[in-house]
Amino acid sequence: MLGYDHRDVLDDAIVIVNLRQSGTAEQRAADRAFGMEMVRGMAEGGYGPMYMGPAVGVEGESRFAQFAAVYDPGIDPMHTMIGSTFTSRIAAGKQLADTLAIATIPVLSKL
Repeated sequence: MLGYDHRDVLDDAIVIVNLRQSGTAEQRAADRAFGMEMVRGMAEGGYGPMYMGPAVGVEGESRFAQFAAVYDPGIDPMHTMIGSTFTSRIAAGKQLADTLAIATIPVLSKL
């Protein structure tokens, strides 16, 4: 898909934590179309969602409907993907409702 061989950068891997609201029917349809293409593309590269499901509030007042943890092989592959014609093509109809996405570093390998 993106022509980036990430086998040698696994030590630089990141996890993107997505906390999402449902949005309107139109936003959900656009998000679903974008998500299916993105997951397909990530699967071709051997990375992608590790977990997707309902979000559970632990403390505070923020309430999100969905949680997704997405594995990415590193910042360089992510940068390549974001600037790719693939992402430009599939993101044309993408609409964000309330989405919070945070890139973090897997910690288990560092313990």
